[in-house]
Amino acid sequence: DAMPMRFQPLPDGEPMLDTKQFLHRLQSDPGFVAKMRSHYEAALALPENEDTAEMQKAARTALRTLKHQQGLWHGVRLLTEARTMMTEAMIARDGSVVDRLGVLVDEARDHFLDVLEPERTKAMTRIAELREMIQKARLKG
Repeated sequence: DAMPMRFQPLPDGEPMLDTKQFLHRLQSDPGFVAKMRSHYEAALALPENEDTAEMQKAARTALRTLKHQQGLWHGVRLLTEARTMMTEAMIARDGSVVDRLGVLVDEARDHFLDVLEPERTKAMTRIAELREMIQKARLKG
C-alpha cells in the first residue's frame, strides 16, 4: 500500500524561511513568486487519489495564500500610488491625471480579486470611494 504524499512547502534547493523572510522574498523577488507558483501548480497537476489528496489540499491552500499575498501587496501599492497622484493632481489642479488614476484603481481592483475576506471587502470599499472621487474630478474637469 502506497504512503500518502507529503506536501513540500518549498521547492527542492530553497532554504527554510520564516514567515517574514518568505513575505519579503515574495515582494522583492518576482522569480521566487514564479518558482513558488509553479511548485504549487506541479503538486496540483498530479492525479488526485487517496495518496495525493492531502498533499493537493495543502497545495491548493498554499496557492490561494500566495495569490492572496500577491494581490494584497500589489493592490495596496497601486492604491498608495493613486492616492499620492490624486493629492498631487488636486494641488496642481491637473485634470490629465484623472484617467491615469482610473487605470491605477482598476489595476488595484484586479489584484484585490485574489485577496481573501475580510481584506477583500475592505479593499473594495476603498476602491469604490476612490472611483467616486475620480468620477467627481471628471465632472469638475
